[in-house]
Amino acid sequence: MENKEAVISSDGIPVTSDGEPLEEFGTKLQIIDDESIIADMRGHAIQDYVYSIKSGGRTIQGLTLAGINEAANRRGGLEIESIQYEETEDAWRAIAKAVDTITGSSRYGACEQPKKAFKKNDPFAFTKAVHKAQRNALKQLIPVPVIQEVLSHYLKQNKSRK
Repeated sequence: MENKEAVISSDGIPVTSDGEPLEEFGTKLQIIDDESIIADMRGHAIQDYVYSIKSGGRTIQGLTLAGINEAANRRGGLEIESIQYEETEDAWRAIAKAVDTITGSSRYGACEQPKKAFKKNDPFAFTKAVHKAQRNALKQLIPVPVIQEVLSHYLKQNKSRK
């Protein structure tokens, strides 16, 4: 079996060097995002703008929800124009529209957030759905060099703390 290098695609999804999605990281990334959203809601300072996950001999690095927001702030001119949401029996669904006020371009981001996390009711499910939909919309408008700059900056900062 060929050992493939893991990278982050232009839309921020962990993929192999051949562009195949690495779905095994999905659960870990969900947990990182969920913890970040809850910490933000509770007024805690968000220190982790990047994640680094090691699995199967590979290291995947990318921007957390807070990191995407930081990249959007650095880029400037990005706004959430609208948010739609819907409640189902088992989940909250949210769709956000982000607009680049500089170029006029817009993108949609969506999220379906289960109302239960680890078999328990999740009181933050609605908020998680909205935040993730916003993140998914904004991420599509952030140029790759800006994402790489923020990723590099915070990875260096994290190394200097250790």
